[in-house]
Amino acid sequence: TGEYHLTYDGLLRYMEMLDRVSDRVQLVRIGESWEKQPLIQLIITSSDNHQNLDKIRREHLAAMDPGFSGISI
Repeated sequence: TGEYHLTYDGLLRYMEMLDRVSDRVQLVRIGESWEKQPLIQLIITSSDNHQNLDKIRREHLAAMDPGFSGISI
């Protein structure tokens, strides 16, 4: 009904809790905003895929760009 507004820090605390309690969730800090707020990436996948994220990323990039050299981004 729009009576309760979620704050960024509340959402971040929720995602940090998910990261702690689930082997399917990984929270990665990728930088910070100009306001010094953490910029995050929330990865949700199987525990097996978490072990192979770099390989999955490389395969995806190669499929999208046949000239991809495999250089880490």
